[in-house]
Amino acid sequence: MIEQFQLPRLRALPKEVRIFAGLVMLVLAVGYAHAIVYVYVTTRIVPKGIEERYRGSEQTALTPSPAGTAVDTSDITTRSADTPVAQPNSEQTKTVTGELQFEKTFPEMLNIIHTHILTMSVIFAISGLITLLTGVFPPRLRKFIVVEPFVGILVTFAGLWATRYLGKGFSWLVSLSGALMALAFAAQCVAVMRELFGRSGNGERAK
Repeated sequence: MIEQFQLPRLRALPKEVRIFAGLVMLVLAVGYAHAIVYVYVTTRIVPKGIEERYRGSEQTALTPSPAGTAVDTSDITTRSADTPVAQPNSEQTKTVTGELQFEKTFPEMLNIIHTHILTMSVIFAISGLITLLTGVFPPRLRKFIVVEPFVGILVTFAGLWATRYLGKGFSWLVSLSGALMALAFAAQCVAVMRELFGRSGNGERAK
């Protein structure tokens, strides 16, 4: 009969290993927090903002100048998505972030999605492995918060492709999946920190 393999508890490992694991999770958490702030700045983390970010803003009619002449938009239409655009009137473009957004091209979509999938997979592989060494949450919940981010990566970035090329409604899928992925990572951080600094079942702290 095959015996079930048990991973060691993080609190039972040498002090150097615990310090290393804690620092890794801290740095990952800081980096992930910055990523969330960036998403907030660019999309406000709402479906409408995601739509505008990847499909482009719906441009409204420009406000005529006092002389009755229309504002020249030739420069606006030829600029790239990362180039600042001087807006003669703040009411000419109504967006979630207040900035004019350009639809992402196919090469831009490939660049954004492939880099995010690869980097986020590495991040969640590291954080998930450390989380598996904890015993703070029940086994099923621990398994869920370790597996969910990988499912979330696939669903979120598939949703971005769908939002860009199939329809605006998929932005809701991106928003919900991204939120669940962030919550799962936050739960991983809580599990690791409680494992390192909380009390064990017998009331003793990790030494």
